[in-house]
Amino acid sequence: NAPTLTARNVSSGNRGWPVGVSLTGTGFQPGATVRLTRAGYSDIIATGVTVVSPTQITCSLNLPGAASGTWNILVTNPDGKISGTLTFTVNSPTPTISTSAPATGVRGTSVSIISLTGTGFQPGALVDYYSGITRINMTDVNVISGTRISGTLTIPTSAPAGSYGVRVINTDGVTGLQTGR
Repeated sequence: NAPTLTARNVSSGNRGWPVGVSLTGTGFQPGATVRLTRAGYSDIIATGVTVVSPTQITCSLNLPGAASGTWNILVTNPDGKISGTLTFTVNSPTPTISTSAPATGVRGTSVSIISLTGTGFQPGALVDYYSGITRINMTDVNVISGTRISGTLTIPTSAPAGSYGVRVINTDGVTGLQTGR
């Protein structure tokens, strides 16, 4: 008999990050594989697939380049029999910016931004600080998690003094802004 899928412990994950999933159903065989499918897109093959029992599988869905929207989860047993599907949604949230630490810098210096916090950050995001038409790009950007970024801000001597806003541009083009205060 083909395996069946009846439930999953999470129904969505954010683009760019892995998400651990536990699947419930029947007829899972050791060596089963899990994948996300969607018409017009390459399958996303789950990693770390563990058949805990004939009724439970755990795995990780890696979503770095996944298109946002609804995907189907499929389980394939080693005998080639394939389950019916459950849906899984890949989210592409708008980044929000809460804080930037440190919050000040001096013209003509480089500032280590140890913690830009918020939500919805994707690996590979770009960051800049802006005031009017002035843009200062963060370099050495490290997206530590979906909620934290670090990097270096080299402030030109010609940068106008005053308050700057922060912009995070995710790899899918979705942009979040925090206006200067």
